[in-house]
Amino acid sequence: MPAQGQPDKAAAVLAEARTEAEISGSRITLLSIFSDLSQIETQRGNATEVENLRQQAQKIIEYVTDH
Repeated sequence: MPAQGQPDKAAAVLAEARTEAEISGSRITLLSIFSDLSQIETQRGNATEVENLRQQAQKIIEYVTDH
């Protein structure tokens, strides 16, 4: 589990990593980040954000499989 008892800190680090991955166009890295963020948001009970992350991951998967 990425948060290891510190979900706020983990989420902040993942947000930075997400920005870098988006800038560099690293879709596979983004999938991993979305997965980790989803785990944190699940722990927080934030179902809306979990669904948002799932949808973003699905778009990447569709892009990768189409190219």
